[in-house]
This record gives sequence, C-alpha cells and structure tokens, in this order.
Amino acid sequence: MNTIFIALNTTAKKVKLAPKGVVSGYDGRVFVVDEATIEETKRRGIDIALNVEHCFTDKACKAVGWFKVESLELTDDGVYAVLELTPEGKELIEQKAYRYLSPEFETDQKTRHVDAIVGVALVNTPNFNLEINHKGEQMEIQKELNKKEEQIAALQKELNKKDEQIQKLTDTIKELHLNSAIAAKKILPAEKEHLKSMDLNALQAYLQTREPLDLDGSGIEHNSKQDDALKIAQQLGWEE
Repeated sequence: MNTIFIALNTTAKKVKLAPKGVVSGYDGRVFVVDEATIEETKRRGIDIALNVEHCFTDKACKAVGWFKVESLELTDDGVYAVLELTPEGKELIEQKAYRYLSPEFETDQKTRHVDAIVGVALVNTPNFNLEINHKGEQMEIQKELNKKEEQIAALQKELNKKDEQIQKLTDTIKELHLNSAIAAKKILPAEKEHLKSMDLNALQAYLQTREPLDLDGSGIEHNSKQDDALKIAQQLGWEE
C-alpha cells in the first residue's frame, strides 16, 4: 500500500510538507492539492510557519520553523519547500520528540480544493496515511468534475447556438432596413454592402438622417443636404 505519512527529513535540501492530488485521512476529509494551491500560496507571499501539534499544546502557536514560501514547488509526489528551524525546533527534532508533519489547509468547502497552505505542524499521529490519490474518493470527485465539464460544454454549445440565431436575426433586420432605404432612394444599392458592417443601432440612426435623393431629372433645385448626398452617391457609382 502506498501510504503518505509525511516523515520529517531535515537532511534534504527541501522538505516535503504536503501530499499532491486527491488525498484523504483517518477523519474522512478529502483534499485536492494541485498547482493552483502552490500559485495562490506563493501569491500571498507569507512564509509558512511550522508549529507544534497544530497549536493544541501549551506552546500556543509560536513557530519552531519556517518554510520559505518562494521555495515552494510541486513535484510528482508532493509539495516541497526549504525549511529553516528555530533553535527550539532543532532541539525538538534532535531529541526525536516529533517524527511527522501535518499540513494546515485553507479549503473550499464545496469542491474540497486546497486554496492555500497556511501552516504545517509537528505531530506524531498524522492524519494523511491513506493511499495517495485514494481510488474511491478520486473516482467520485472525477465523476463530479466530468459532470460539471459536460454541463459547461452543453451550456457553451447552447450559447453559441443562441449567438448564431441573434446574428441571423440582426442580419435580417439590417437587410430589411437597407432595402427600405434603397426603395425610398435614401441610399444607393452600391452602399448596401458597406453599410451592412455597421452596428444595427448605428445603422438605424444613420438611415434616419438620410433624406431621399432628388435623382428624377426634373430639374428642381436640390437643397444642400440633397446635393451632399448626391455627390456621395455619384462617387459610389450611381448613374442618373
């Protein structure tokens, strides 16, 4: 059985302070430790204190060592960091008063994801002693994750479908407005494709400002707005 007792090894360059992946303990709690855990812990920038028995002793919660937060790294088998012991911490280790480490987590209660490692304790009765990535718990969590991912994919597909429907409806409305403006001789057919690229609200506002072009050859004097529109129309290819 692949147990995950975290035995203290002060001779190593970096000390293992937490397991990796989906893990559980004697008390039945499940935790998920991953790269995001390390990133958030580092982002906070606070060195991780090593205490005694999770502060349940008369030593209160003073540190007997510090894990350097910038040295945190996630490997294939757990979380490691450089440990600097205080004189009292060194004495406890040398006297073999404590043998194991027990991490303290800030955890999302719904997902059981470990958001950050906030402390580590010297203990003799560690909670993490079950098989790493305990298969039963892992399968249940993975099933739930797969279910959520499927729901997200389905929602995204539905959103894409709605976006396509909205775009088609918008294009149809634009087409109707432009055809109506052409019929009213407010714009030239040659302008249609260019105007299609406009936002619907902007297009509607623009068409409302356009007045019918006097292009019937009657010889009636054009007003200034009509003259400007006519010049634009002729530049775009309208032939009287």
